[in-house]
Amino acid sequence: MSAPSIKPLNETNYEEWALAAMACLQNTGYWGYVEGIELPPLKPFAPVATGTNTKLPTTVPPNQPESNDPTYLSQFYRYYERYQQYTSNLVKASGAIRTLLDPALQRKYADTAYTTDPKRVWEDIKKERERVFAIDGRQLRERLTSIRYVDFSSGMKYFTEIRHIAEQLKICDDVVSESMQAFHMMRGFPKTAEWTAFKNTLNMTKNDTKPDDILKHLEVFESTLREEHGVPQDVALFENEAISMITTETEDRSRRTSRIRIEPITRRRKSPAMVAERRDTRRISVVAESSGTRRMTPADGTMQVQRKNQLPTLQPRKLRICSSSLEKE
Repeated sequence: MSAPSIKPLNETNYEEWALAAMACLQNTGYWGYVEGIELPPLKPFAPVATGTNTKLPTTVPPNQPESNDPTYLSQFYRYYERYQQYTSNLVKASGAIRTLLDPALQRKYADTAYTTDPKRVWEDIKKERERVFAIDGRQLRERLTSIRYVDFSSGMKYFTEIRHIAEQLKICDDVVSESMQAFHMMRGFPKTAEWTAFKNTLNMTKNDTKPDDILKHLEVFESTLREEHGVPQDVALFENEAISMITTETEDRSRRTSRIRIEPITRRRKSPAMVAERRDTRRISVVAESSGTRRMTPADGTMQVQRKNQLPTLQPRKLRICSSSLEKE
């Protein structure tokens, strides 16, 4: 079977290939053999002579008769024709799948075990791809969370890309509901004041929360913006210089505002090192002259005020008299 419209399977296009190959096998009537719905014909039972305990062999191949009875042989020949047709369809179904593979993968599935077992071919291909499904799913999730409206020329293309990512995630067994699609669609809108007002309007509309409904409102809002800013229909909305400047200024203002932090004013606590340094400074005598007074700071930390031209009071020296010297006198 040739399918020129289907791109051969490679390392990156399994999702698209699986859908196209399934449709092709269904059109040709071979998909039932891949799913295992088409079962082989039943082999007729050989007659057993009455009064004998002879056991029938259990390992007779399906293409060989088990008795020479004329009635049984006629039934067996009819069965064998259906069995040959069934085997031929298995080979055709397996060949149809392997024809849709890349040449490098065709050599991998060229083993004789795959020749008459299309179900095994399909399941082994899927198992091989399942090991990269998790990685592909994470990449698609990151792509969905990072999608932005400004990266597309219109709301329709923006909506179509979100739907396409959701379909690819579904193939990877990761279903994205319509509510989540609507959430990502609204989260990717610009942060300007007019777009914020548009999102608030959508949030207040409880009945229009599906992606299709959001797209209808988005197209109306786009046409309004084009009229206000003079953007032609064949030009992307955010390629216009005026709208880009408005968007940039608003985003810069929001970023500057987000960087402002209001902190409570607290008294700075002095560290032990600062306290010790202050004490050492106070031990140094400082003489200052102001308004006819002289202030002196002694080592003990007390303040004394003296008049100008007044001598400091001398403390009497304490004499130590030895008892030995008094006795000599």
